[in-house]
Amino acid sequence: MASARNYTNAMFGFDLNGKLQGMLKKATTPELSGDKHDMKSGVDWVTKKSIANIAWGEGGMSVAASMGGELQKWIQQSFDHAGTSAYRDGAILSANFDGMEMRRVNFMQALITECSFSNLDAASKDAMYCDIKFKPESVRHVKGTGKSVLSGLGKRHKDFMCANFRVEVAGLDVSTVQKVELPKFTQKTAVDAVGHLRENALLAHSLELSDIKFTVGSGPDGKVEDAWMAAAEKWFIAGETLEEHHISIAVHLLLPDMKTEIGSITYNGCGWLKVKTSDLERSDKPSTFDATFYVEECKLALAHQDAG
Repeated sequence: MASARNYTNAMFGFDLNGKLQGMLKKATTPELSGDKHDMKSGVDWVTKKSIANIAWGEGGMSVAASMGGELQKWIQQSFDHAGTSAYRDGAILSANFDGMEMRRVNFMQALITECSFSNLDAASKDAMYCDIKFKPESVRHVKGTGKSVLSGLGKRHKDFMCANFRVEVAGLDVSTVQKVELPKFTQKTAVDAVGHLRENALLAHSLELSDIKFTVGSGPDGKVEDAWMAAAEKWFIAGETLEEHHISIAVHLLLPDMKTEIGSITYNGCGWLKVKTSDLERSDKPSTFDATFYVEECKLALAHQDAG
């Protein structure tokens, strides 16, 4: 009989600036790698090899959209490209089935490189998650404290559900919106290499928000579709595409009563990008159309669990 057994990774926590932000659905720790250099001297048949530059790869996590407040601030500051305030120190905590912290992966001076939310769907039964990728300047693997990772959690709000939402699109009837594909945020980084350092500084240099897409029911007698198409024609055909013609789009997250708001995401500087009616075929499904807008800015206002 084995005298010792490996522990099983059963719970994962996420810490920012010393405060537990919540438990994770899944996590990926950054990879440490080096650039291989081949040295062909011509003296013999053996190619000598060594490592030149080293680098830490991206880490990632999937966390409930009712995430901790500090994590929301990090995301928002990244959206705002807020310079040095967008860097964070933190840790991914690994615990066993008893919730005892076994290992922790500490990361320093990390930047968010990607952030996306679950798509909203009135027919969905799933909870809403936020998927984040981050790139750190340095990482250290250390032994866990052996204490419960659950002790740092305070009052926890109920999960946001993908089906519980309401949208506002300036000047348009949104009563028949069925699905919303939310924009993804991406940020590129560059290495500020210094000769005597093995782990180099990271710089954020460009960011992008992808598009927001709606699937909308045509409405009674097609009236909703007619109104959206008329607005699209003003934009595309009449050329009403100046700064003052851009609109704001708000996505409100609701409790199951579909009345009480528990959070919102607001997109500013939005303009029409695509519009398309559903394919024509015999079907028992209601008629729909798709509308896609580009997005310039994003603001978060989400209820979150108290931590620490």
